[in-house]
Amino acid sequence: MTYQQMTETDATATAATQETQTNQAAALVAVRLYENKKFGGTYAPSKYYTAVFNATADVVAPNIKYLLDFVPYAQWANSLRTPIQYEVFDVMRENIISQNINSEQMLVSWIKKINLSGEKVIIEGFSYYDFVTQQILLAVDDKEFDFYHTWQLDVRACRIKHNQNSPSLLAANYDLN
Repeated sequence: MTYQQMTETDATATAATQETQTNQAAALVAVRLYENKKFGGTYAPSKYYTAVFNATADVVAPNIKYLLDFVPYAQWANSLRTPIQYEVFDVMRENIISQNINSEQMLVSWIKKINLSGEKVIIEGFSYYDFVTQQILLAVDDKEFDFYHTWQLDVRACRIKHNQNSPSLLAANYDLN
């Protein structure tokens, strides 16, 4: 995936190459955010649940499910491991500065996927949820499925269903009915 500098008219934090964007222009996605009820709790000595929201991103065609753990921007910035992640971080930081965005008003996540052996693996790409604009940006580069796409989605609150695991927030580019 080629990460490019964002402009004010293009509020996406990354853009896949023009060729892949046109090839996959009709990709449908639904992102469901669930409140992390374990947030702040511990699961081992000095190990804390840090994700404010856990989320799933369900792509319709191809049928792929991605996992997202939305954490504060500062914590996300401290989780960099690979050269691609450093590249994504640099683009995000430049965008935050150029567009005068308050990084304390956003949650960011790396993208994970469950592989065939059942373990969670990080794929190239990221997502962020901006509280001010109430939008989610999702940029995916899944080499296994040769799938590259970027979405910007409006977030809506969901009806809470008690005694059921229902999402708190929803962002989709199609009707889920």
